[in-house]
Amino acid sequence: MPHLQLEGITLGYGRALVIDALSLQVRPGELVTILGANGAGKTTLLNGVAGLIPVRSGRVLLDGEDLTGLEAERLVERGVVLVPERRELFGSLSVETNLRLGAYRQKAASAKTLERVYSLFPILAERRRQLAATLSGGEQQMLALGRALMASPRLLMLDEPSVGLAPKIMREILEVIGQLRNEGLTILLIEQNARLALSLADRGYVMEIGRLVLEGPSSSLIDDPRLSQAYLGGATDYAAAKASAYAD
Repeated sequence: MPHLQLEGITLGYGRALVIDALSLQVRPGELVTILGANGAGKTTLLNGVAGLIPVRSGRVLLDGEDLTGLEAERLVERGVVLVPERRELFGSLSVETNLRLGAYRQKAASAKTLERVYSLFPILAERRRQLAATLSGGEQQMLALGRALMASPRLLMLDEPSVGLAPKIMREILEVIGQLRNEGLTILLIEQNARLALSLADRGYVMEIGRLVLEGPSSSLIDDPRLSQAYLGGATDYAAAKASAYAD
């Protein structure tokens, strides 16, 4: 049975339809990446799965349980956790308080979970009393990922975790993501750097203007010319459609 199964889901903003009848699967313990140009609908897809925008039609299943229509906090209780591109940290709170807030829906959150996060990101342990807003961009990304892990995810979704990071920090974060996959955590990853994402992932899907146009094992996608084509088109048409939805 797939761990995550999307059955013909449709998502949008206002009158703009962004994703129409999209279906995909993520098997237990897989790292699956979703690739495509800016504006293809990748972030919208993750937001829909996470309950941040309503699913207009179709179903979201986790281990066969229909989670369609559940509010975001209820999905977190069931282990569906998103690390958003903009991190959404509480800048005026300490590193450790941010981490503990990640576990606020987990009745059995333990010191062991916190120490696990600190073992993955030792710099956070050093800065545990520092305000989140004073961290570097890379440290903030580590904190966002660590906060997600505090929720004991069954499905971890990552939206552009390497964006804007120095190469050294980017490698450190991607190594942790790879380690989590090797430990059996199921991960759904959006990453603009296609080669980087495919070097980590088991399988990939390629999106273009709200639909899937290509899928397969990472090894077969990495040199597929259709992947390059997907990055060259679609964003302008999507942006125009979304703008028109708010024009009235």
